[in-house]
Amino acid sequence: MVETLKLTLMMLISLTCSVCGGSLDRSSSKHCSAGDDVDLGCTFMEPSGTQLKDIAVKWEMEGPRGYTVYLFEGNKLEVNRVGAAVDLGGLQRGDASLHLSNVTVQDEGLYTCTVIVTPKTYQATVMLEVSVAPTVALPDEVTVTEGEEKTLRCDIDRFYPSQIEVAWFVRYSWSPEHAAVSRGVCTDNLGPNGDGIFSALSRFTVQGNASVNNGATYTCQIKHRSYPKPHSVNVMLRVQAPSLPYDITALIAGTMVTSISLVLLVVGLVFIYWKYFQKVPPSVSEIIKPAIIFAKAPTELKCNVTGYRLRNVKVRWLKLRPDPGRDTTATSSMCSETSSLNGWEDLSDRAVLHTDSMHVTSSLSVQLTILEDKTKYRCIVHYGNKDITRETVLDVKVRPSFLQITSVPHTPEMGKPLVLCCRVEKFYPKDVHVEWSRQGEPVKNVTQFGPFSDTDSEHSVWSKTELVVAKEDDKATFICRVYHDSFPEPGYEDVTYQINTQGMPPNVMFIKCDPPRPRAGEACTLSCCLSDFHPDRVSVTWQRDSQPVRGGVFSSPPVLNLNGLHSLWSFLRLTPTEQDHGAVFRCLVAHSALAEPEEREYTLSLHS
Repeated sequence: MVETLKLTLMMLISLTCSVCGGSLDRSSSKHCSAGDDVDLGCTFMEPSGTQLKDIAVKWEMEGPRGYTVYLFEGNKLEVNRVGAAVDLGGLQRGDASLHLSNVTVQDEGLYTCTVIVTPKTYQATVMLEVSVAPTVALPDEVTVTEGEEKTLRCDIDRFYPSQIEVAWFVRYSWSPEHAAVSRGVCTDNLGPNGDGIFSALSRFTVQGNASVNNGATYTCQIKHRSYPKPHSVNVMLRVQAPSLPYDITALIAGTMVTSISLVLLVVGLVFIYWKYFQKVPPSVSEIIKPAIIFAKAPTELKCNVTGYRLRNVKVRWLKLRPDPGRDTTATSSMCSETSSLNGWEDLSDRAVLHTDSMHVTSSLSVQLTILEDKTKYRCIVHYGNKDITRETVLDVKVRPSFLQITSVPHTPEMGKPLVLCCRVEKFYPKDVHVEWSRQGEPVKNVTQFGPFSDTDSEHSVWSKTELVVAKEDDKATFICRVYHDSFPEPGYEDVTYQINTQGMPPNVMFIKCDPPRPRAGEACTLSCCLSDFHPDRVSVTWQRDSQPVRGGVFSSPPVLNLNGLHSLWSFLRLTPTEQDHGAVFRCLVAHSALAEPEEREYTLSLHS
């Protein structure tokens, strides 16, 4: 009898055919963390009176690493994975579920369950997803010297799968709001370790500025499948004053033990200094300013003074609004008399002075608007009865707040017209240049609208190209390159659009409950996230114990991501009773790029 069952099983599998006489879960999925135990469901209709020796069960893992995990044929048992088991007592009751203990990332994959109860065959598949939550290392506090740079480093170690999103945010001590850090962030996925676990490193460099980012909190935020919500770690930045070039205590101690002869020598040197060197003027740098000055952003201007007798040096800061009849080109000069201050606003009381024995640095923090573009600032260094003046003109920039390629229609169709529009909105100054390319080759049939004036003296421009989608256009990448003065070197930014006529199936995350273990009578919300799909038409339905759920179901509208794909959340809000403990909820997702609906399952557990 056993040999007959074995022969029958192998023939059925090799011919990939089955006689369906019962009902198994068509397909399901399980998600767990590495190290957990998990049960992969597989049930069947067992004819009454069937003996254990008349049942054959085979669990296989599909794919490149595929192998037979568990095989039971009558009285013969083959187990090829440590910790894999099927409850033989449950098998006689129609339950062939596979138990895996101490799951690892190597266990992730598609599992097929085949059950033969002669002459009937049952099959089901279960997708097992295994996650490893990363270990995130970021110091609680870092210190940087004024004017120097410090690299903030967020080490993200040992996670699985490799898909991970890292973003940085900053909250200044003078602002309650968090702002995204969009410039200078570098995130490297360091690839898998020997055990298939991944690591990543995200970092960016900040410059110490006591008036701007002293006490600022920088946040490294990580999104990963193992986290039910984004995980954040914080580091506080402390900006310290530059250290003195020598130890004052040691200098005083040395002076106290100086002999009378050295005192006389010092007096002689002082006399020579006063006689011959007091007339030597100090060295004053040009006004130091950032390469790009953004509107409404704190900007620091510096004037460095080097030389002798700096304790008698005074620094003044003046501001002059632009005059159309005057030349606003930045100049620097050394004057013997103070220039006329008519029309200038004195900002000296806002400046901060840092001094040591040989250097004086005067810093002025300003925050300009577009209306203050081309404003002239003057730093006047007064020593003795003379002045040294430095001037500069500040050019204010505004980066585009919206830079994206949109398409009409949103989902390209073969043989039909497609309009791609590159929208560059709310920038300053007005001068802008837009170029298109397709697969690296310039696009010639381009129409541009603008630049035209927008609100708050800002400008916008739209540039479009049209085509009829052909077979060779599928997967083609278009690039819109925008040149503007608000962009750092090399002076432009690219936005891309890839034509995709096939669509992209949604990545359906596992269901989570908020709160995780509600009490009876306490409202809770089940949520299921769909990400990175295209087109945006998608259907989400909910079931409770295989029955449709109508009330309490709502979904967010699809959101277009920067990568051109969409995301949305679907929610089921309910107030469970004692009878709902152990109820199985399913989220079913249908999309044009899916061959069949995809589902996720969640068993509700109430707090006792």
